[in-house]
Amino acid sequence: VVLFGSHLTKKGKRLVITEGEIDCLTVAELMKLDWPVWSMTNGAGGYKDLVSHMQLLEAFEEVVLLFDTDNAGREGAEKAARAVCSSVNVKVGAPMALKDASDMWVAKRGQEIIR
Repeated sequence: VVLFGSHLTKKGKRLVITEGEIDCLTVAELMKLDWPVWSMTNGAGGYKDLVSHMQLLEAFEEVVLLFDTDNAGREGAEKAARAVCSSVNVKVGAPMALKDASDMWVAKRGQEIIR
């Protein structure tokens, strides 16, 4: 399984990983492409896919998991963080006011994601 967007950037200071492709594109646009943003391809339950991409993740100083705020997203972010924390400096993004980045964008609250 290839992480959506992983073919575009191979290393850097910070990487954001979202739960879905639309959220990935939303966050990338909000950040004006300053930070690379990748996405899980199997949703939050596919956190094991991150382990198979450990070598790619290690090329970044910090990996931020910005998953959905529903139960599946919170649980998936916690499991993903535990799965990769031994080799990667991983942080779980602060909970959003709405379900995901796309909902925040539609509600014109995208700047809250940047903060």
